[in-house]
Amino acid sequence: MKYHWQNSPPASRVTTLEIDKSLGPGDVLVDLYNGEKYRVLSIQETRKPDSEEKNSPTVFADFQTEAVLRTASVSRCSKDELGQLRKRFGYIREDGAPFLDVVAMQ
Repeated sequence: MKYHWQNSPPASRVTTLEIDKSLGPGDVLVDLYNGEKYRVLSIQETRKPDSEEKNSPTVFADFQTEAVLRTASVSRCSKDELGQLRKRFGYIREDGAPFLDVVAMQ
């Protein structure tokens, strides 16, 4: 599922998150790069424009093509916990790797 991600305080440069699982309020995301944890606060599903709105280019442009995922930073993983998660998901932190590699922990 693809989400437009809004974090408070803002996540570093991330605006889109693509993840295999559907998320819901209370789920926790973990960044395998740095161990940051984010709790899902809410998800606003996309809404398709009605026929009148489709005919108005300015209104149609305002519709999100992705669900909006709102999260809050809650804590960081311990070194041991982060090591276990990296092993579980086969993550190898390398120079030049994406800054944010997120997995869902439900």
